[in-house]
Amino acid sequence: MAGWEEEKQYLSVTCGHIQEQLKEIEAIPPYIGDDVTEQALEHHREKRKEQLRRAMGSPYFGRLDFKNDEESNVRAYYIGKAGIDDTEDGTLLVIDWRAPVSSLFYGFTGGGDDAYYVAPEGPVDGQIYLKRNLLIRQAELQRMVDTYVRGQGHSGGGDEFLLYRLEENKDDKLRDIVSTIQAEQNDIIRERINAPLIIQGVAGSGKTTVALHRLAYLLYEYREKVRAEHMIIFAPNQMFLDYISDVLPELGVGDIQQTTFTEWALAQLDLPYPLEEGASRLRATFESSEDEQLRNENDLGSFSFCKQLETELATHTAFAVAKPFDAGHGKTLPIEKLNQWTAGQAQQPLASKMRRLHDRIKHWIDEEARLFEPLKARAFKKKAKQRLRSFKASWPETDAFTLYLKLLKQLLPEEHARLMNEEKIAVRDLAPLLLIHYRLNGVLQQRYDYVVIDEAQDVTPFQIKILNEVTKGASFTILGDMGQAIYGKSGVESWTELNEVFSVTPQVSLMKRSYRSTYEIVSFANRFLRRLGGKDRQAEPVFRSGQEVKVMKKQSTYAFEWVKQKEAQSFQSLAVLTRTEKQARQIHKALVEQGVQATLISPEHHRYEGGISVMPVYLAKGLEFDAVLLTNVDEDHYRDDPFHTKLLYVGCTRALHDLTLCYENDPSLLLEL
Repeated sequence: MAGWEEEKQYLSVTCGHIQEQLKEIEAIPPYIGDDVTEQALEHHREKRKEQLRRAMGSPYFGRLDFKNDEESNVRAYYIGKAGIDDTEDGTLLVIDWRAPVSSLFYGFTGGGDDAYYVAPEGPVDGQIYLKRNLLIRQAELQRMVDTYVRGQGHSGGGDEFLLYRLEENKDDKLRDIVSTIQAEQNDIIRERINAPLIIQGVAGSGKTTVALHRLAYLLYEYREKVRAEHMIIFAPNQMFLDYISDVLPELGVGDIQQTTFTEWALAQLDLPYPLEEGASRLRATFESSEDEQLRNENDLGSFSFCKQLETELATHTAFAVAKPFDAGHGKTLPIEKLNQWTAGQAQQPLASKMRRLHDRIKHWIDEEARLFEPLKARAFKKKAKQRLRSFKASWPETDAFTLYLKLLKQLLPEEHARLMNEEKIAVRDLAPLLLIHYRLNGVLQQRYDYVVIDEAQDVTPFQIKILNEVTKGASFTILGDMGQAIYGKSGVESWTELNEVFSVTPQVSLMKRSYRSTYEIVSFANRFLRRLGGKDRQAEPVFRSGQEVKVMKKQSTYAFEWVKQKEAQSFQSLAVLTRTEKQARQIHKALVEQGVQATLISPEHHRYEGGISVMPVYLAKGLEFDAVLLTNVDEDHYRDDPFHTKLLYVGCTRALHDLTLCYENDPSLLLEL
């Protein structure tokens, strides 16, 4: 093949330079002293060692031949996860995928020979001569595909390379897509930082992966403004965080916090009652016969309740002293003087204002006591400070939980009754409690440079409002899919709701193309999107053809036969998705008794192990598997309503290559058989 030997030679040279650089750094003794400068240098060396070790097996994945209009020669740029230079002359052997010129590799689709990229000094115009995808594993060139060759137009090689990567089997972690980023994904990754970005993406569009790559890009592009340790990712649960945990390290990015809103909120609040168990809440939401029970409890999460609470808090925290302070012995502080002392603290949180006023009154008492004889002074001070304690009793409440109970009783009596009867804090209480805490005490934690919120359709507007309180410049990427909003009204019902949260109108980017599943699976899943909102919401499949979706009448015992069939087809990750946890436990027990090594995933699970998994369908959101079996897809378990339509859409779109649905009695009307 033309160019194959040339590429092998360049790979050999590059790997040789990487080995030399790694050997040189490893020869430097680790620094263990206290000098700050040396510690910083040691940290930089450690990061560089990690980059070089990671690059040894696959130093780059693409080649772009580009001629700058200001230059006479065509330059070949090799693009990888990290830049690698020639130590002798400083020439870059590999360009970082986040560098400006690399945007041409992702964004140029062969629509014309002329192209440009935006460098720090301005636009750079030129012509592209070659785009080439390279698959390198364990320092061996395994595949070479030309996407574009000048004079030959678009070759379709990019689609061929993408399909080759998509057809690979799935393991137990989400992986980076840096070698196959598509043009529309590249545009989102490189969007400006100074406005909230909402990504509405269909299942399988890669929105989570794009958001993680965006963090890596922002750290590179805005390295003078943002730091990894001041970025944070919010995900729906610990299992999801475990599933995505390898992507950023693969991109050479560390130190970014990853958590759930619940864990983050609890770390800031001192609560008198325990938090309701998350597993119990999920079971109550998705397992009971009253499917709407918890999903309609949206009052505490709505932006309208947030505004009501803000109005009440503004009144509560205004804090004007209503009466003079009588210290006894004819010593009095007039109202005007007391309010004059607080007037200069208007921007301070309530607790700080009250603490400062208390300290000033104590100081005044001490000063006034000096006017008395020693014995009378002690008596005056003792009596005055007793009166001060009584005087403070009329001041506003500064305990967040006590004030929350008071405001709930006034604004939402039924929620107040629930809290008093159950003596448990619900997740939906956390955002209001944090708002009260901030207004009383101020924001005491480090403000974030950038925030990512995943599965944001299940996050309340109030929670996003709270996160905006602790984030600089509304710097957010918010991603989700309204077609997967299985929590109903307990989350965001429309992205336009968030316009009220931010001072800057969020930009909405649509990701309609599904890369995860075959053409047949995406086409089948689109029937559920049609029911939810018309043709404009349907996913656009990558034309990767596979097996037809199978819908059949089978008992739940069919799961064993299905597993054996898929194992024989060399699939690595399988999922049996049930409607309820009870069904999952029954099927898992039967599989284990027949010698199948399967993992039962319940709401308490914190890790996704890969292999064969059995779980309720609502726990599968965010995950993907080579093959999926959906059981009990009948009228009893999947009624013809939006909630069950979304559940089936979630279940079907977990499958990469193979999808089977079974029913025991009458099939669900949603199947449109």
